[in-house]
Amino acid sequence: MKVITTIPIMLLSLGMITGCVSNKKFTELQSDYSKLRDRNQELSNKYQDTQRELTGANSRATSLEDQIKSEKANSAALQNALNKCLTSSNQGNVNVSKLVDEINSSNKYIKQLVNAKNQSDSLNLVLTNNLTRSLSREEMQGVDVQVLKGVVYISLSDNMLYKSG
Repeated sequence: MKVITTIPIMLLSLGMITGCVSNKKFTELQSDYSKLRDRNQELSNKYQDTQRELTGANSRATSLEDQIKSEKANSAALQNALNKCLTSSNQGNVNVSKLVDEINSSNKYIKQLVNAKNQSDSLNLVLTNNLTRSLSREEMQGVDVQVLKGVVYISLSDNMLYKSG
């Protein structure tokens, strides 16, 4: 049993001999360990901050993509509205052209009516002049010739229609 108790004691003493380091080396290793632990903590904090920034950037990118989709849809709707306006404008131009043609034909018809009216008035004046020239002064006293609204009115006195006596 002595052997069994001596083996662990030997192993323990062997471990202490080989496991011991100098105080200077130990302090240096402790300092390095503290620096590395601080650096690890710093990098962990930076990693967490970067992860938060990445999450924020991803959500902002998603929001911007949604906004781009919305703006594209809005742009397409505006383009469709513009196309409809242009189409109706072209139809309006066609309608305006038709109206101009109708107005021009109406103007021609009105000019024809005015010319016919002027010609009728001229003929009535000529008729009136011819009637008044063909009558003597005495006969003119019993005749009244008037043109009213394009109609020649001739009024005769009773003297001209009936002989006295």
